[in-house]
Amino acid sequence: MVKQYIISLFLVFSTFICADGLQSKDERIDAIDKQIESLMLKQRNLELLKEQIIQSTADNVFKGDHKGKRPTIALVLSGGGAKGAAHIGVLKVLEKYNVPIDIVIGTSIGSIIGGMYSIGYTPDEIEKTVLNLDFFSLLNNSKDRKYKNIEEKTMNELYPFTLTIDKNMNLSLPMGFTNGEKVYLQLKDIFSSAETINDFDKFPMRYRAITTNLNTGEEVVLSHGDLALSAFKSMAIPSFVEPVQDNGSYYVDGGVVNNFPIEEAIKMGADIIIAVDISADDTKINQNSSVISILDKISTYNGNRNTQFQKQLANILIVPDVKDKNTLDFDNLKDMIGLGEEAANKYGYLFENIKYPEDYAKIHDQKLKDKPIIINNVKVTGNEVLTLSKVKKLMPTVKNKEFTKEDLYLWSKKIYSIPYIEKVIYDVDGDTITFSVVEKPGINIKAALNYTSQYGGSINVAATVPNFGKWTRNYTLMAEISQYPKLTLNNLSFYELNKLKLLGSFNIGYENDPLFVYKNKDNITTFITDTFKANIGFATSFSNSTVLGLSLGYEDTNSKYQRGNKSITEFKDKYQLTLLNAFIYLDTLDHPYFPSKGVSMLLEQINGKRMDEGYFNGFKGHLNMYYPLNKDFSLSLGTSFGKLTGKNIPGTKLFKIGGLRSTSKYIGFVGLPLMGEYAKEFYIGYAGFQYNLASSLYLIGKYNAMAYANDEMQFQSKRKINDSLEHGYGVGIGWDTFLGPISVMVSNNIHSSAPLIEVYLGYIF
Repeated sequence: MVKQYIISLFLVFSTFICADGLQSKDERIDAIDKQIESLMLKQRNLELLKEQIIQSTADNVFKGDHKGKRPTIALVLSGGGAKGAAHIGVLKVLEKYNVPIDIVIGTSIGSIIGGMYSIGYTPDEIEKTVLNLDFFSLLNNSKDRKYKNIEEKTMNELYPFTLTIDKNMNLSLPMGFTNGEKVYLQLKDIFSSAETINDFDKFPMRYRAITTNLNTGEEVVLSHGDLALSAFKSMAIPSFVEPVQDNGSYYVDGGVVNNFPIEEAIKMGADIIIAVDISADDTKINQNSSVISILDKISTYNGNRNTQFQKQLANILIVPDVKDKNTLDFDNLKDMIGLGEEAANKYGYLFENIKYPEDYAKIHDQKLKDKPIIINNVKVTGNEVLTLSKVKKLMPTVKNKEFTKEDLYLWSKKIYSIPYIEKVIYDVDGDTITFSVVEKPGINIKAALNYTSQYGGSINVAATVPNFGKWTRNYTLMAEISQYPKLTLNNLSFYELNKLKLLGSFNIGYENDPLFVYKNKDNITTFITDTFKANIGFATSFSNSTVLGLSLGYEDTNSKYQRGNKSITEFKDKYQLTLLNAFIYLDTLDHPYFPSKGVSMLLEQINGKRMDEGYFNGFKGHLNMYYPLNKDFSLSLGTSFGKLTGKNIPGTKLFKIGGLRSTSKYIGFVGLPLMGEYAKEFYIGYAGFQYNLASSLYLIGKYNAMAYANDEMQFQSKRKINDSLEHGYGVGIGWDTFLGPISVMVSNNIHSSAPLIEVYLGYIF
């Protein structure tokens, strides 16, 4: 009986499985009917377009017949990246002939140039705005250092690569090379005069932007909403810029489905369509094609196919000679503006027939202008951790609740600077501003690649588990994978009380560090220090740039020979000690490694006591000042200093001088390799310059002089602080890359006549 029951259940279950997979004749026919219906709808739409073109009197206008009302003129601008500069040249020609534009439609870069023109920018104003943009800086995700908190400056910005594990333990990979936040905020600045206008038909020229719904693959025509967000949706290149999220949908570049939306202009009632095509010829895949070419082919296949049809619908088709230009060629924008002007001038004889000076002036007299916005209410959406009170604390100080575009820009940048905020989008509706945020409050896994002359290469990884509440706690496990491995567990807690921040920290870990010994210019011996350490600290932060603190630590160190000359024994030691340090740190630099503006200062009181016999007291610090003379050239002046006194001072605690960069462990000095000298007392003064050769590429030069004192050791002579100064000078190249900063410098060597070449890749920990 049981067996028959089981068989019956199996048959019933099988029937359901088959029924789910089996499709009847009626269902198959119904699917075909729906496809026919879709094609018939497309046919009816094309018939309507055809009828509108038949009824158009545009041909008569071009023949000189101006009877009746003025024709409605539309301008359609295609996408094409940096080549969009050619659109500006076309606008200059339209301005020269006083051609009134009633409708502007654009895709991607065409939506940005078109959007600016539709709200009243003149071609010269558009040109000035575009030429002054630093496009490559807009494409990175870095946050404005001025608004980062002090702990973010000292720790997290050392890691250029970040992954997040969400609360469901799912690995969150980036959706694009850049999140586009800087691009969006730049668009908000450009389109600020239209901040309170949500209906694009109310612009001086009616406006539309084309984007693609990523989930459905459908073309979306944007006719209302936030102008900056609409343009951002239209230019979000798949895989390069993260899709733009809005009301639960995701949008990417309109060129994916329709890079040349002339059909939309006809639907909007245009009698005459002036269309500018800057798109490249369709990519042909061959055996030499890269993965980027293949992705581009896939993402633009439908858009390119549609373009061929759309081109044939324009009355005047302008094709600037930029098809072979690179879409990322932002260095030759001026030339491409000229090519656009040259292409448009060929049709001057046609523009003569559609010039209407009075109408042209009337349209441009309606130019939108910036004006303060009164904000009484603040809302936040998309937040789990960020509080409304936190957002209000970051509000700029204004009079009478009147906010300028600069105020809103600053407010957004401050919110974006919060470590767990990934994106910020804002919208103004009446007297209410709504900030929509994307948070990444999960486990953050950060990584960095590093290489330093003498020290070698390393991979640094940090995993941070945040715990938000009245006291925010960050638990971080840090590891270095190299020939000198390290592992540290850190807990940083802080509590915000208005502008005052109270911080507490505890860390425990193991570090393996080298001690390089030089004689003349050669590394003759290397010692290794194995250190177990624990530290507890308390600090107060008065602002994003200043912290005052106290730390108590314990170290158990074993320093032993690794390689080289075994007769050198000064660094062979084994000891335990306690440390009590007090410090004040100030950092207003605009960049951690290639600053052109700001001040960095550290003053630290040092106290240590060995468990066996011995002690040391002293201080160390630095003051670095950077002054920009113009946007490309800056000067720097600074000093660093330190002094130790005591009995039986461990060799590992002497000041390690040399190398291009200073860290908590090393004192930089051009003219010495890393740890080229060990000293009990030193005073260094320096002057330098930095010149921006190209985007993120710098020419750097530095001169420094040093007075220092040390005891006689087997590998270095005794020096007094009043002995003659040592001078170092060098010149090199700095490059701020996605891997981190790269520095290469050629300098003199104070211990040799041969030049010294120092190479640094990535951040130094």
